[in-house]
Amino acid sequence: VTLEGHPDDGILTSQRKVNFHYKFFQQPYREILFSRHPYRPYQDIFNADTPHTVSAIAGSSLFIPMSVIREYGFMRTDFFLYTEEIDYCFRLGRRGVPMLVVPTSRIYHQKQGSSSHSSKLSSVTRYYRIRNQLIRIGLHGSVYDQWRATLKNLALLLHTLVFKHDFFGARLIWYAMYDGQASRTGIRFVPDDYLA
Repeated sequence: VTLEGHPDDGILTSQRKVNFHYKFFQQPYREILFSRHPYRPYQDIFNADTPHTVSAIAGSSLFIPMSVIREYGFMRTDFFLYTEEIDYCFRLGRRGVPMLVVPTSRIYHQKQGSSSHSSKLSSVTRYYRIRNQLIRIGLHGSVYDQWRATLKNLALLLHTLVFKHDFFGARLIWYAMYDGQASRTGIRFVPDDYLA
């Protein structure tokens, strides 16, 4: 994919992704994590005719030129699931690699299409989202950001335990918080084991 008038050294994504049109990061990292409505609606920030630069791109629609991979390497694979593309974008952004949204591109992505088969599988994927978010904050945020995210996840843990009576889900939230604070990556729970 090339864009007329744009160098072939940036990462591209689609603007119009069903269920994911708020996943374009435009604000500073702290505002993204903790504001009530962190993503400005895409119709307000994207020009309908021209590509738009953003801070990070969701992995469900990510096009990376081989020249970028050859020069800067690829994403970390030890995250296993979730947020490895955000970490990659932040690392590349610090090195001057642009992230572009291509407004004329279209892609369909069913939100949680592969993880909504069972409540246990959803708990496993939530483990990776929470754990990797905490690791990512540790890499790109501050200690204050880490503790604030931890408190937010503690509230989720209590809600899951007290109101949903989901002991398995609450236990995985606890493991995610522990592993995230310890920056423990890799596979702890195999999603295939929870498909039934």
